[in-house]
Amino acid sequence: MRSRTNESALLKVLTIEAPTLAASYAPHVLGFRSYCTDRVVVDIGQPTPESHPQLLKDGEITPGISSEEYILRRKKLLELLPEKSLAIIAAAPVKMMTDVVPYTFRQDADYLYITGCQQPGGVAILGHDCGLCMFMPEAKPHDVIWQGQIAGVGAALDTFKADKAYPMRKLHEILPDMIRVSSRLFHNVQTATPAYMELEAFKKLAYCNNVRDLSVYTHQLRWIKSPAELKLMKESASIACQALLLTMLHSKTYPFEGMLAAKVEYECKMRGAQRMGFNPVVGGGPNGSVIHYSRNDQKIKHGDLVLMDVGCELHGYVSDLTRTWPPCGSFSSAQDELYELILETSKQCVELCKPGASIRQIHNHSVAMLQKGLKEIGILRDVGSSAYHMLNPTSIGHYLGMDIHDCSMVSFDCPLKPGVVITIEPGVYIPSSFNGPERYRGIGIRIEDEVLITETGYEVLTASIPKEVKQIESLLNNFCHGIGVDSQNNFRATSGDLPNYLHVWLLCPTQCFSLYNALNFQHYYEGRQGFVWLKQMKSTNHKFEKIGKLVSYAPEVTAYVEFGKIKKLTGVKTKELLVWMTLSDIYVDDPPTGKITFKTPAGLFQDIPSLSF
Repeated sequence: MRSRTNESALLKVLTIEAPTLAASYAPHVLGFRSYCTDRVVVDIGQPTPESHPQLLKDGEITPGISSEEYILRRKKLLELLPEKSLAIIAAAPVKMMTDVVPYTFRQDADYLYITGCQQPGGVAILGHDCGLCMFMPEAKPHDVIWQGQIAGVGAALDTFKADKAYPMRKLHEILPDMIRVSSRLFHNVQTATPAYMELEAFKKLAYCNNVRDLSVYTHQLRWIKSPAELKLMKESASIACQALLLTMLHSKTYPFEGMLAAKVEYECKMRGAQRMGFNPVVGGGPNGSVIHYSRNDQKIKHGDLVLMDVGCELHGYVSDLTRTWPPCGSFSSAQDELYELILETSKQCVELCKPGASIRQIHNHSVAMLQKGLKEIGILRDVGSSAYHMLNPTSIGHYLGMDIHDCSMVSFDCPLKPGVVITIEPGVYIPSSFNGPERYRGIGIRIEDEVLITETGYEVLTASIPKEVKQIESLLNNFCHGIGVDSQNNFRATSGDLPNYLHVWLLCPTQCFSLYNALNFQHYYEGRQGFVWLKQMKSTNHKFEKIGKLVSYAPEVTAYVEFGKIKKLTGVKTKELLVWMTLSDIYVDDPPTGKITFKTPAGLFQDIPSLSF
């Protein structure tokens, strides 16, 4: 990191060579840079449709969310606020790791939800009379040199569509008058700042107990997601699923907690995520029984399970899922017993997800199931044993959205509604010191899925990653190195097979089949599931083309095949695909014409790079 010793000298040089920057930095025009375009792009410190057309469409303030949606959010919040009340929402502060090194900035969810501004230093005011008024920070020349441009008053009006905007230095002049004509104040307690809390007008209302937490209302709004928000959440879930799938494949060769944490973060970011939703939990063996284990510094012993709880953030919306598996490729009998109990609990709890149900009701059902199952296994002496809460002190799930534990002001007793996203995450955490059967000690298992509540029931957003024992073992034992030369030779299709040298392999729990052989015996394999690995063959030596272009999944993927190559592939922009599906989701023309159609399984919604091994 550079020193600021010669900062004044550097500023002087820039003032001479680029007077526009030093003298009128407020408009934030990067006219002094050389761009291969006739159009001057305005930098406001965050992506815009002009500066980042690959991320935002025209009319969007943040990727996927339009200015109309932001304005509607403000209108709905005003409808919830009592008359003569004012809402004050401060941006998240910058947190420092050392005296000069900041932590990566993450905007407060409420401030982002209302304004669309992804930057620190601002205060937003929302009132029935003033609409949205934003107080924006002002960049100093040396700040621009070291940290870049920031959004100012102009961006507040033009980009964030505020009704009024002022520089932060005007806050002490303007805000007190706005507070004096208000009978109640609501503010974001989590980001409260002395900039307004030290105002006499604010202190006066606080003394009279007329200052409350705004999150009572913002969480109510954020609880039910709009179609645009759900699209981002599905994309975030898809990224996390694909990243964790590749990490599972990686685990057999690299059974180290730190390496798996690095792998999943790399895969998430390569697919467009801005950051992880939280530090990945990678607990091998007894570390898996530590619920929020974060050290990630141990080697996973052969035969141990690894529990990975991961999630990423995509344009302000997070994902959260957990899988537990044995990197060695097979569950022990004790691991299998516990895993099947958690899996059955997961399935039953997901089935309970529907409008009108509540997280509390689902949680109570999970407790009853796990207590009964652990007693039958011999881990608990009786169903009412207090030891259960030592083995699982967690809730069955939580709300999910802009934050991992989203909308904390909404009770778990609140009946679920369409558009709400929750997690279902039963688990058991048996420490090595547990006074119970030795074979179960040091085992931690959790299975976590994201579930969207729909009008008719639910949709599992993380369904594209397997959780059945046979699925996991098949994946680890047959696909850890991809389908390469050796495995292709072992399961080579005959020259008369339908795919015409397009090798489409169905991995069933016991072995691999070419698609043609599997379909010929469909009466026997009906309902069977497997990973379909679709690649274009480049030569008779079974070397495959690997590309890094974006993969765009459609509801169906159709391959048109001619001798030796894919003539056309629709529904997915790649020549390489790995998806989990059932035989009933695959269609081949009869008589064969070289057309093969696959239904894309749930959970694949995002443009992501093609899988590579």
